[in-house]
Amino acid sequence: EIIYGIEPDTFDAVSNGFIWHKGRLFNAPDDVVVDVIYAKAKGVTVGDTVELVNHKFKVCGIVEHDVVVDDIYAKAKGVTVGDTVELVNHKFKVCGVVEHGKGARLFISLKMAQEMTGQTGKASLFFIKLTDPDRVETAIAEIKRLLEGYGVIPLREYARLMMSNSMPALDAFISSVVFIALCIGVLVIFLSMYTTITERTREIGILRSLGASKTFIVTLIFEESAAVCSAGALIGIGSSFLIARIIMAVFPTLTILITPDWITRAVIFALLSGIIGSLYPSLKAAKQDPVEALAYE
Repeated sequence: EIIYGIEPDTFDAVSNGFIWHKGRLFNAPDDVVVDVIYAKAKGVTVGDTVELVNHKFKVCGIVEHDVVVDDIYAKAKGVTVGDTVELVNHKFKVCGVVEHGKGARLFISLKMAQEMTGQTGKASLFFIKLTDPDRVETAIAEIKRLLEGYGVIPLREYARLMMSNSMPALDAFISSVVFIALCIGVLVIFLSMYTTITERTREIGILRSLGASKTFIVTLIFEESAAVCSAGALIGIGSSFLIARIIMAVFPTLTILITPDWITRAVIFALLSGIIGSLYPSLKAAKQDPVEALAYE
């Protein structure tokens, strides 16, 4: 769980402030603001006490230290204004619940965060809001010149770093899993269609004796394979949405996105595995001699 220690005035200036659900901003050292998902997950509301970093905080907002939480945290933890939550072994009372999207799930006073971590007078992260967005690169260069040794990242780059496609190892792992799944799909389709064609040898012989061309036989088998794979893709996509809902119900703070891009990939992989897997069986069926096929037992 990410906890922000903030100065309300300066935080509002760079983040455009909280969207409050309940409660107020902290006015005591032991107030904490939580979001609504955290409040729900923890079953706390304004006035309750939570423990953060070995300190007890009183929830003052959904956002006997006050803590402000965002809506996702409040929902996930089942807390609301007045409830108590535990953060870093300290109990905080939820004093407010705010809309998510400000970078953290919980917000406590900057002074309290510094005391809890033993970093008085220090901060691990600064947000700087420019009056002129077109001067981002100039501002970055100036900050780096004034504060040598500090990292400066534009917000758009910071958001990109949080995405899975910025993690090469994870991307490689996902690609490996997809490749293995494709190989298994091809093997399953191959075995299924090969068995089906073997069982239908006489039927194929009858079609050939009635004048069906090799192209017709191949097309027929491809169509059956495509139908099976399409049904499998639909079932798989539906199951993915269902499993995602179950996971998010169990872990409300998680966000699972099933994008149109992934759905398109799933359908393409399913059809591709069907085509590759049924290629040999379909050609084998088309090459069968009608007389031998009719005599097959």
